[in-house]
Amino acid sequence: MTDHNDIPASWQELARIIKEEDYFLIITHIFPDGDAMGSMTALHKLLFLLGKESRMTCSSELPYQYRFLPGYEDIKSADLIEGIFHNKRTCIVLDCADGQRTGMDLERLRQSGSLIINIDHHKSNDLFGDINIVDSDKAATSQMLFDLIDGFFPDMI
Repeated sequence: MTDHNDIPASWQELARIIKEEDYFLIITHIFPDGDAMGSMTALHKLLFLLGKESRMTCSSELPYQYRFLPGYEDIKSADLIEGIFHNKRTCIVLDCADGQRTGMDLERLRQSGSLIINIDHHKSNDLFGDINIVDSDKAATSQMLFDLIDGFFPDMI
């Protein structure tokens, strides 16, 4: 079992939020790459297994080469997600160095009471989230999510 005292406070806060909250919106950058797609579908699967309501969104077309990923067909354009700007939810933005790259109005999400959590591995990240978990020593955001799952939800692996 992982000693949570050695884990940064931001990761502990994220694990607490995942355990306590029920409604999540997972967002990634426009024209997503494999890291963005894999991270998004993996987090969606974790939330599903934990009994949470999770929606995934991307503001651009999805690359066809990733259609084999479980959950690929559940990724929707933001305008197809009912109540996206009216319902409070926890928004987790993955693999995105700046908020504009989501192609979404993150301030409008904040105004609805939504919390924005930014998880990324890019050194250039501009820390646009309410909670920012940025580790430029990691090669990929999916590597960061593996560490989260392994550290806090090991039964889900």
